[in-house]
Amino acid sequence: MSSKIDRSLAILLSWRFLLCVLLILFVTSWVPLLSQTYTLQDEDGNILQEQTNKVRAWKSWTRIIHPRAADFLSHLYAVSVHLGICLVTTFIVWYLSPQEKKRAIKAETEQAVLMNEDGPDTEEEGIAKDNYHD
Repeated sequence: MSSKIDRSLAILLSWRFLLCVLLILFVTSWVPLLSQTYTLQDEDGNILQEQTNKVRAWKSWTRIIHPRAADFLSHLYAVSVHLGICLVTTFIVWYLSPQEKKRAIKAETEQAVLMNEDGPDTEEEGIAKDNYHD
């Protein structure tokens, strides 16, 4: 269990992973994530006018800079969804990647070797110690 947590933290803190997330956020920033519909009704409830605005992710990212804007919360929600989807998807791909598994196994092996300081330094020393009897 600890190795999975360590591996997850290693992936999340990797500069390659963070660069990949930023690249995916940039590439997908043209996707419309927010759709707002404005409806104008008369006293009887009849629709006089209806307008739908689709806002692309990059516009939502630029609009959350102004927290006092009227539609700040809806843009914050769109940005949160965009960031969350990109982060989770990228993490799953990196976690299941065979290259990352190889790196994790190599790192665990190196850590085990460093922690095993009492063991023989070379294979010949290990054989010599096994053959030595008091």
